[in-house]
Amino acid sequence: AIFASCIPEIIDLIGTRPKYGGTLKNERGRRHIVVCGHITYESVSHFLKDFLHEDREDVDVEVVFLHRKPPDLELEGLFKRHFTTVEFFQGSIMNPIDLQRVKVHEADACLVLANKYCQDPDAEDAANIMRVISIKNYSDDIRVIIQLMQYHNKAYLLNIPSWDWKQGDDVICLAELKLGFIAQSCLAPGFSTMMANLFAMRSFKTSPDTQAWQNDYLQGTGCEMYTETLSPSFTGMTFPQASELCFTKLKLLLLAIEIKSEDGNDSKISINPRGAKISANTQGFFIAQSADEVKR
Repeated sequence: AIFASCIPEIIDLIGTRPKYGGTLKNERGRRHIVVCGHITYESVSHFLKDFLHEDREDVDVEVVFLHRKPPDLELEGLFKRHFTTVEFFQGSIMNPIDLQRVKVHEADACLVLANKYCQDPDAEDAANIMRVISIKNYSDDIRVIIQLMQYHNKAYLLNIPSWDWKQGDDVICLAELKLGFIAQSCLAPGFSTMMANLFAMRSFKTSPDTQAWQNDYLQGTGCEMYTETLSPSFTGMTFPQASELCFTKLKLLLLAIEIKSEDGNDSKISINPRGAKISANTQGFFIAQSADEVKR
């Protein structure tokens, strides 16, 4: 009788509990990233389409979205389709309690998405920079990747004490990318198309209905840039020898390698270093159809 009388109160408590409240439960020890900023069906679908693409390595990483407003029906349906890899929490990135709920301090990285269709780019950048400040105040060693609309706003990030390029903090400036592509295309026609194809994750499938040149172009659009440590078999080879072997035997295009300084504290990416010799544990930069091809 006592239990029966409590049922209405229990139902009320369950009903008043926020649908997207709670705390991230990382029971299986999975790594996770936190995504905030401009969270809409379009931005999330584009992000997940690229991040969870089949050509990438099979990395067990959970994507956690944090936003002030609950998702609409379309966005909620998208989250449900990816329920094994995606979680959504309602809250503010400016609130330390909400940052604790999504365990920002344990995340591999925090991504701040910008609204590329905004009416006031400077206001959009200011809001996202404030989000970065909030994240860094809560956890100063978290890696942050932010999208900005205007190039001149990048300077404000340098005023954040814990912002560190060497630790992986990075800025993707949309205006800088667009204008840079246009400028390079003036020097080398087709450059912007080639780079856009390399950075976009696409799968290539041949079709007997398409012409040969279309199949060749689609095969190129299916290639992406990958990094992988070169096997000990390449140690001692010159870069031309290694790139020739990769192309003839493995059908991979080796573009560049990471060259470390003598003390090992610094490194640089060298494109087509003709006189360089491959040392042990050298990182190579490849163009290939998938990560599995590079791992061979």
